[in-house]
Amino acid sequence: MAAVAEEFDLHAVVARLRHAKARIVQCVEWARATEEVWLAFNQAKDDRHAIAASPASEAARVYEKAALDAQIVMITRLLDPPSRYGALATNRMSLPVCRDLLALPGVADRCAEEAKGWNELGDASAGHVWERLERFRGRLNAIEEEADPNRAALLRDFRDENIAHELHFEEKRERPLFRHIRELLDEVMALTEDLAFVVEGDVIRWRRDETTASARALWRAVAEAYPLEAKQKSRG
Repeated sequence: MAAVAEEFDLHAVVARLRHAKARIVQCVEWARATEEVWLAFNQAKDDRHAIAASPASEAARVYEKAALDAQIVMITRLLDPPSRYGALATNRMSLPVCRDLLALPGVADRCAEEAKGWNELGDASAGHVWERLERFRGRLNAIEEEADPNRAALLRDFRDENIAHELHFEEKRERPLFRHIRELLDEVMALTEDLAFVVEGDVIRWRRDETTASARALWRAVAEAYPLEAKQKSRG
């Protein structure tokens, strides 16, 4: 990150980091929920046949696409770099923005110093903060710098071209694969865990499978509501 010439309030930057961390955790939770919803629908093979033959088929198609688009939007939002105004002025709440804020003079030192008061471990807790910060930076840099393919770039291009905007390019761009979404979500979760520990000592325990159970119940209910349509489709 380029040197920052303007002055800044150290306390305000740390507070901004903690607010960003909270928003990032919410964003990851939503991405995880939409992934569970999408997987539950695509793995419910018998129910999908019944739903496809029912009056709910069009809504199911919208539901499936919206869940996939939401994953892409959330993951790319989490990996977006600061705007042209820089980390101090941007309205983005992303992992790269947090990395740049932590690189400002004294900010990481403040986080490490506060860690000494978390518990009886004192200096050891501060050492853990530095370790997690180094891992956070390394992981994020690796995602940004990867090539052939750069998964984050593929998702961002897809978002900009097909979801957030309607951009057109002379040369057709490579499309992301479904596995890229799953892989990046896993990596974003790990980055968020490191960030949460660095800025506040939080240990995140992600909720798992709650949305899956709910989504499966939804599709079972829809399929069971239209048994005749399912039979007609199988006979046809």
